[in-house]
Amino acid sequence: MKRLFLITSFWIAIIVSASAASHTLYVGSCYEYTSIFGYMPHTFSLVYNDKTKFIELQTSGNIKTTYVDLQWYDIKQINKILEKYFEWEKLALEKEVELDKELPGSPIKTKVKWEELDSYYSSSNFIIHFCFFSLDKENHCFAVVTEKVSGPYNVSTCSFYFLFGKNQAEDFYSGINEENLRKQVLEIEKTNERNKEIEDSLFN
Repeated sequence: MKRLFLITSFWIAIIVSASAASHTLYVGSCYEYTSIFGYMPHTFSLVYNDKTKFIELQTSGNIKTTYVDLQWYDIKQINKILEKYFEWEKLALEKEVELDKELPGSPIKTKVKWEELDSYYSSSNFIIHFCFFSLDKENHCFAVVTEKVSGPYNVSTCSFYFLFGKNQAEDFYSGINEENLRKQVLEIEKTNERNKEIEDSLFN
Protein backbone atom coordinates (compact mmCIF):
# COMPACT_ATOMS: atom_id res chain seq x y z
CA MET A 1 0.00 0.00 0.00
CA LYS A 2 2.81 2.37 0.88
CA ARG A 3 4.53 1.53 -2.41
CA LEU A 4 1.32 2.32 -4.33
CA PHE A 5 1.02 5.66 -2.50
CA LEU A 6 4.61 6.58 -3.36
CA ILE A 7 4.16 5.66 -7.03
CA THR A 8 0.91 7.64 -7.23
CA SER A 9 2.51 10.64 -5.54
CA PHE A 10 5.42 10.44 -7.97
CA TRP A 11 3.14 10.62 -11.00
CA ILE A 12 1.11 13.45 -9.52
CA ALA A 13 4.34 15.42 -8.97
CA ILE A 14 5.27 14.90 -12.62
CA ILE A 15 1.83 16.01 -13.79
CA VAL A 16 1.85 19.12 -11.61
CA SER A 17 5.34 20.01 -12.83
CA ALA A 18 4.29 19.58 -16.48
CA SER A 19 1.27 21.81 -15.82
CA ALA A 20 3.24 24.69 -14.32
CA ALA A 21 1.52 28.08 -14.45
CA SER A 22 4.26 29.73 -16.55
CA HIS A 23 5.53 28.50 -19.91
CA THR A 24 8.35 30.24 -21.78
CA LEU A 25 7.38 30.84 -25.42
CA TYR A 26 10.30 32.98 -26.59
CA VAL A 27 13.59 34.43 -25.34
CA GLY A 28 14.86 37.53 -27.09
CA SER A 29 17.81 39.88 -26.93
CA CYS A 30 18.19 43.64 -27.21
CA TYR A 31 20.07 46.49 -25.55
CA GLU A 32 18.70 48.08 -22.40
CA TYR A 33 19.47 51.71 -21.65
CA THR A 34 19.97 52.91 -18.07
CA SER A 35 21.22 56.28 -16.88
CA ILE A 36 24.04 54.58 -14.95
CA PHE A 37 25.39 52.04 -17.43
CA GLY A 38 24.18 53.36 -20.78
CA TYR A 39 23.35 50.64 -23.35
CA MET A 40 23.96 47.10 -22.13
CA PRO A 41 23.09 43.70 -23.69
CA HIS A 42 19.84 42.40 -22.26
CA THR A 43 17.57 39.38 -22.56
CA PHE A 44 13.83 39.15 -21.98
CA SER A 45 11.16 36.52 -22.48
CA LEU A 46 7.55 36.00 -23.52
CA VAL A 47 5.82 33.69 -21.06
CA TYR A 48 2.32 32.21 -21.10
CA ASN A 49 0.58 32.22 -17.74
CA ASP A 50 -2.10 29.55 -17.89
CA LYS A 51 -3.79 30.88 -14.75
CA THR A 52 -4.39 34.41 -16.06
CA LYS A 53 -4.47 33.25 -19.72
CA PHE A 54 -2.21 36.20 -20.56
CA ILE A 55 1.14 36.29 -22.29
CA GLU A 56 3.63 38.27 -20.22
CA LEU A 57 6.77 40.05 -21.31
CA GLN A 58 9.19 39.32 -18.47
CA THR A 59 12.42 41.19 -17.88
CA SER A 60 14.80 41.11 -14.91
CA GLY A 61 17.48 43.42 -13.59
CA ASN A 62 19.74 43.36 -10.55
CA ILE A 63 16.96 43.83 -7.98
CA LYS A 64 13.77 44.02 -10.04
CA THR A 65 11.66 41.63 -12.12
CA THR A 66 8.94 43.07 -14.36
CA TYR A 67 5.87 41.34 -15.83
CA VAL A 68 4.00 43.16 -18.61
CA ASP A 69 0.58 41.76 -19.53
CA LEU A 70 0.02 41.37 -23.28
CA GLN A 71 -3.44 40.47 -24.51
CA TRP A 72 -4.00 39.22 -28.05
CA TYR A 73 -4.97 42.66 -29.36
CA ASP A 74 -1.70 44.06 -27.92
CA ILE A 75 0.28 41.34 -29.70
CA LYS A 76 -1.56 42.01 -32.96
CA GLN A 77 -0.77 45.72 -32.62
CA ILE A 78 2.92 45.09 -31.90
CA ASN A 79 3.11 42.90 -35.00
CA LYS A 80 1.73 45.76 -37.12
CA ILE A 81 4.10 48.28 -35.51
CA LEU A 82 7.11 46.05 -36.23
CA GLU A 83 6.01 45.65 -39.86
CA LYS A 84 5.92 49.44 -40.17
CA TYR A 85 9.42 49.63 -38.66
CA PHE A 86 10.72 47.28 -41.37
CA GLU A 87 9.07 49.43 -44.05
CA TRP A 88 10.67 52.57 -42.69
CA GLU A 89 14.05 50.89 -42.24
CA LYS A 90 14.13 49.89 -45.89
CA LEU A 91 13.06 53.36 -47.01
CA ALA A 92 15.61 55.10 -44.73
CA LEU A 93 18.43 53.01 -46.23
CA GLU A 94 17.30 53.76 -49.76
CA LYS A 95 17.04 57.52 -49.10
CA GLU A 96 20.13 57.62 -46.85
CA VAL A 97 18.33 59.57 -44.12
CA GLU A 98 18.18 59.51 -40.31
CA LEU A 99 14.92 59.55 -38.38
CA ASP A 100 13.79 59.63 -34.75
CA LYS A 101 10.02 59.23 -34.71
CA GLU A 102 7.25 57.29 -32.98
CA LEU A 103 5.85 54.54 -35.18
CA PRO A 104 2.18 54.42 -36.30
CA GLY A 105 0.04 52.38 -33.91
CA SER A 106 2.09 53.44 -30.89
CA PRO A 107 1.64 53.70 -27.94
CA ILE A 108 -0.25 50.88 -26.25
CA LYS A 109 -1.56 50.82 -22.67
CA THR A 110 -1.51 47.69 -20.54
CA LYS A 111 -0.98 46.35 -17.03
CA VAL A 112 2.36 45.78 -15.35
CA LYS A 113 3.51 44.04 -12.17
CA TRP A 114 6.98 44.19 -10.72
CA GLU A 115 8.90 42.72 -7.82
CA GLU A 116 11.65 44.62 -6.04
CA LEU A 117 13.41 43.62 -2.83
CA ASP A 118 10.69 41.07 -1.97
CA SER A 119 7.90 43.64 -2.38
CA TYR A 120 5.27 43.59 -5.14
CA TYR A 121 3.72 46.49 -7.04
CA SER A 122 1.36 46.93 -9.98
CA SER A 123 -0.16 49.50 -12.31
CA SER A 124 -3.01 49.32 -14.83
CA ASN A 125 -1.75 52.39 -16.70
CA PHE A 126 1.53 51.22 -18.22
CA ILE A 127 2.17 53.12 -21.46
CA ILE A 128 4.59 51.60 -24.00
CA HIS A 129 5.93 53.66 -26.92
CA PHE A 130 7.47 52.11 -30.04
CA CYS A 131 9.85 54.31 -32.00
CA PHE A 132 12.08 54.35 -35.05
CA PHE A 133 15.54 55.52 -34.00
CA SER A 134 18.51 56.04 -36.32
CA LEU A 135 22.02 55.67 -34.96
CA ASP A 136 23.34 56.87 -38.31
CA LYS A 137 22.32 56.61 -41.99
CA GLU A 138 23.11 52.89 -42.09
CA ASN A 139 21.82 51.67 -38.73
CA HIS A 140 18.18 52.16 -37.80
CA CYS A 141 16.83 50.70 -34.56
CA PHE A 142 13.50 49.68 -33.12
CA ALA A 143 13.05 51.31 -29.70
CA VAL A 144 10.62 50.27 -26.95
CA VAL A 145 10.26 53.00 -24.34
CA THR A 146 7.85 52.91 -21.40
CA GLU A 147 6.49 55.72 -19.28
CA LYS A 148 7.42 55.50 -15.61
CA VAL A 149 4.85 54.21 -13.13
CA SER A 150 5.17 54.23 -9.34
CA GLY A 151 4.19 52.07 -6.41
CA PRO A 152 2.49 53.50 -3.29
CA TYR A 153 4.26 56.55 -1.87
CA ASN A 154 6.70 56.36 -4.83
CA VAL A 155 8.85 53.85 -2.96
CA SER A 156 9.42 51.95 -6.22
CA THR A 157 9.12 52.83 -9.89
CA CYS A 158 8.97 50.79 -13.07
CA SER A 159 10.09 51.68 -16.60
CA PHE A 160 12.46 50.40 -19.26
CA TYR A 161 14.07 51.43 -22.53
CA PHE A 162 14.92 48.65 -24.98
CA LEU A 163 16.78 49.16 -28.25
CA PHE A 164 16.73 46.52 -30.99
CA GLY A 165 19.10 46.37 -33.94
CA LYS A 166 17.65 45.22 -37.28
CA ASN A 167 18.52 41.52 -36.71
CA GLN A 168 17.21 41.61 -33.15
CA ALA A 169 13.99 43.23 -34.33
CA GLU A 170 13.54 40.51 -36.95
CA ASP A 171 14.05 37.85 -34.30
CA PHE A 172 11.56 39.59 -31.98
CA TYR A 173 9.03 39.79 -34.83
CA SER A 174 9.35 36.04 -35.32
CA GLY A 175 9.03 35.42 -31.57
CA ILE A 176 5.98 37.62 -31.05
CA ASN A 177 4.25 36.48 -34.25
CA GLU A 178 0.60 36.06 -33.31
CA GLU A 179 0.04 32.87 -35.30
CA ASN A 180 3.11 31.16 -33.80
CA LEU A 181 2.17 32.20 -30.27
CA ARG A 182 -1.41 30.96 -30.66
CA LYS A 183 -0.12 27.56 -31.81
CA GLN A 184 2.16 27.30 -28.78
CA VAL A 185 -0.60 28.33 -26.38
CA LEU A 186 -3.00 25.81 -27.94
CA GLU A 187 -0.47 23.00 -27.39
CA ILE A 188 0.02 24.09 -23.78
CA GLU A 189 -3.73 24.06 -23.13
CA LYS A 190 -4.07 20.63 -24.76
CA THR A 191 -1.27 19.29 -22.56
CA ASN A 192 -2.87 20.81 -19.45
CA GLU A 193 -6.19 19.18 -20.31
CA ARG A 194 -4.57 15.77 -20.84
CA ASN A 195 -2.72 16.08 -17.54
CA LYS A 196 -5.93 17.02 -15.74
CA GLU A 197 -7.68 13.97 -17.18
CA ILE A 198 -4.84 11.73 -15.97
CA GLU A 199 -4.86 13.34 -12.53
CA ASP A 200 -8.65 12.95 -12.25
CA SER A 201 -8.49 9.30 -13.35
CA LEU A 202 -6.07 8.47 -10.53
CA PHE A 203 -8.75 9.35 -7.98
CA ASN A 204 -11.84 8.22 -9.92
